[in-house]
Amino acid sequence: MKLRIITALALLLATTGASAQRLYDASGRSVGRVDGERFYDASGRSIGRFDGQRVYDGSGRSLGRVDADRV
Repeated sequence: MKLRIITALALLLATTGASAQRLYDASGRSVGRVDGERFYDASGRSIGRFDGQRVYDGSGRSLGRVDADRV
């Protein structure tokens, strides 16, 4: 699941800000939405956030960092 979130986040950051409202996994399924620096699953629970170049899961654990369009 973390890999899907990371992949979706990388795709999100590679798109323009206007079209970066939905979050998709590697197979193209919608897994949630983005609101500012946080991203949420389909039921509205927070599943992660990014702070500058660092990416965190919903419980605050660091998942990695953003480097250009890769996580």
